[in-house]
Amino acid sequence: MWANWYFAPPPKPKPVAQAAKEKADEAQADAKEDGGKTSELKADPEFDSPPEPDREGTDTTAEKPEEPPAEDDTTPARPTELAAIGSLDPASGYKMLALFTTKGASLKRLELTDPHFKDVEIEHGYLGHLELQFVADGLQVGVNLEGTGTPAAKAGLRKDDILTSFNGKKLDSVSGFQRLLARTRPRDSVELTVRRGDQTLKIPVTLIRAPQQLIRPDHGIDYDDIPANAPPRKDHPYSFRFTLAKAPDEYQDKTKNIAALLTENWELVSSSPNEVKFEWRLTEDEASSIGLEGAWRVEKTFRVAKSTTVEGAPADAANARRTAAQHLTWDIQIHNDSDKEQVVNSWIEGPTGLPSEGWWYSYKIHPSMGYSAGARDVVFDSPGQGYKVWGARSVFQNSYTKPEKNLLFSVNDAEPKRELDFIGVDTQYFAAILIPGTVEELSSAEYRRGEAVTWDEGSKPHLNWAKAADISFNLQSLNYTVGPSGAASQSFVIYAGPKDPDLAAVYGVDECVYYGWFGIVSTPLLHLLHLFSFMGYGLAIIMLTLLVRACLWPLSRKAARNAQMMQVLKPEMDVIREKYKNDMEKQGQAQRELMAKYNVNPFGGCLLMFFQMPVFLGLYRGLSVDLELRDQPLIPGISWADNLAAPDRLYNWGTSPEWIFGETGWLGPYLNILPLVTVGLFILQQKLFMPPATDDQTRAQQKMMNVMMIMMGLMFFKVPSGLCLYFITTSLFSIVERLVLPPAKPQEKALADASKPQGEPRPSLLGMLGKGTPAPLTPEQQKQEKRDRAKARQKNRK
Repeated sequence: MWANWYFAPPPKPKPVAQAAKEKADEAQADAKEDGGKTSELKADPEFDSPPEPDREGTDTTAEKPEEPPAEDDTTPARPTELAAIGSLDPASGYKMLALFTTKGASLKRLELTDPHFKDVEIEHGYLGHLELQFVADGLQVGVNLEGTGTPAAKAGLRKDDILTSFNGKKLDSVSGFQRLLARTRPRDSVELTVRRGDQTLKIPVTLIRAPQQLIRPDHGIDYDDIPANAPPRKDHPYSFRFTLAKAPDEYQDKTKNIAALLTENWELVSSSPNEVKFEWRLTEDEASSIGLEGAWRVEKTFRVAKSTTVEGAPADAANARRTAAQHLTWDIQIHNDSDKEQVVNSWIEGPTGLPSEGWWYSYKIHPSMGYSAGARDVVFDSPGQGYKVWGARSVFQNSYTKPEKNLLFSVNDAEPKRELDFIGVDTQYFAAILIPGTVEELSSAEYRRGEAVTWDEGSKPHLNWAKAADISFNLQSLNYTVGPSGAASQSFVIYAGPKDPDLAAVYGVDECVYYGWFGIVSTPLLHLLHLFSFMGYGLAIIMLTLLVRACLWPLSRKAARNAQMMQVLKPEMDVIREKYKNDMEKQGQAQRELMAKYNVNPFGGCLLMFFQMPVFLGLYRGLSVDLELRDQPLIPGISWADNLAAPDRLYNWGTSPEWIFGETGWLGPYLNILPLVTVGLFILQQKLFMPPATDDQTRAQQKMMNVMMIMMGLMFFKVPSGLCLYFITTSLFSIVERLVLPPAKPQEKALADASKPQGEPRPSLLGMLGKGTPAPLTPEQQKQEKRDRAKARQKNRK
């Protein structure tokens, strides 16, 4: 099918979709010639190549013109309309710009207003999503831009304007516009020639960095080339669709629903800067198909919050949410306009198209042991189940093996397990979460059935791509009994924003910010990191690592000194092992006496590890999860290390062979420098401080360590640069720490011996723990011990 798409001779005249595809291919080739990354043209789904023309429900950025109705068609389809609410202007008070479509009365795109959150995968300049439609003499703007705060809106572009040229170059296709825009950069100024009625205008526009798209049209797993083992691409449905279904019996599972409510165009009743309202009136056939009689209609209303602070209002959670305004509200009304009481059921679909940025290198921790998280996972909180995560990989695999395993809960489960406090889709740094209730009072709601779903078609050969699958959820409501001329309603708050712990806590979804077992350590360390952020996050990571290592300096110095003394005493330990090789009890006692005599604790490094491991693992997890590191450069002005939450990506060396250089391969598509430096320091540390092998056992151990270093190099190669910076700093600190430590000298043993009264050896740790204090050595034993040490020194010199 892919081969036919690429190589089949096109019919004449060429369809719009095929012409756009060819233009997109040319754009990618041009980008490569210009030294740009191929991902620049595909990073923004508005610029994706059009999907195959034979796929149902396809949707490109340019809404396709409606097909002319047949002569005998008396009920033409309702046209697709778009409505934008909110704004990208930070001064507007809105925290997002949301674009809705009448197709399924759904959310097509949502962009975040906060200037801190930019799309790290889009490098070209941002004009605004114009939803262009190809017309005979140019490209027509398909959405009302007034008040949206985009560069196009600020420049004065309007709905139905026709773009005829871009910087003097004629526009004859959407992909031609895409190609020209892909060659720009933020802060570039471009000139658009626009036809507005009888006027021809030249409009200058200054481009900006693309804002973070939290929800966008998704065409499947995103890849540069098309590997043989990649799953097929197809258009995914938009977000937050709703339909009515036949009321099931008590133990009935799924029932028939009205597909038209999911795929056809609803009526756009009203649209304002902060609200959009849709309506669907059921036909007689639609109503009867789910067991209803008479007239029924459904209303869906979405509102975007605007940050407001009411003077004198109580400092409660509701007021905090009104101030934060990081949400939409969604109200559903099911109206029974008949004169008969009836029972109906409904289905809700969750968000799709959340960002999958960094899916090939990012690592999210699943809170359940033995499970793995993906780039996008279903998360929910239930009084009967607690906080749960349905990982993308499991959902993807279950979809073609055992779909029943994707059930979050069913009608057979107890009521507390079917009750939800929230449910949503979670990514590495962002989340879109559906919360029952209103802004004034969040609540929980009981549902009949819930399941995790994936819109990516796959099979076992595609399992390597499962981490990037587009994951969402479906919810089936309880049955509604609606009286004559009555209505049933559902209300939700949709949190759509970053996984900032404080912001998420305002909405009660802070469990999504998960640091692992050592979160109690990660949180205070991240507070310290943010205190150092004034100097840039690259230096802040270095300062935090040095501060932590400095606090542990007394313990680490003692452990290093203890390790030195163990090496000094090794010849005498060998003598003891040889002397008492057949009597383990005497051998252990002699070793304890020797170490106690020279003030050496064989467990001296354990205390250090006891304190170090939680701190280092907490710092590691904190740097992995912290939102503030995203899109922060290692050093300002260095383009190849401009995101501490991603590998440094010095050079794109291609994707062939896929199992090595592909996005699912061992190394990934980029040459990364910082992981190589990290592993190099590990090897240097090993060479400097590992004692030379003296027998076959230690030689085998050192060979194993060399193999482990190679494996660590592979494991660390796709680690984010912020974590590499942490490892580099702590490795350099450890090396310097050992180098400044004075080497152990033979006379130190004599000094240690002289510092203790003769015949009163210091009790060992094991002795204090229950073995008892060893008896003082007799003069005969002391002489024998001196002779043994002299023999050991003589043997060592030989």
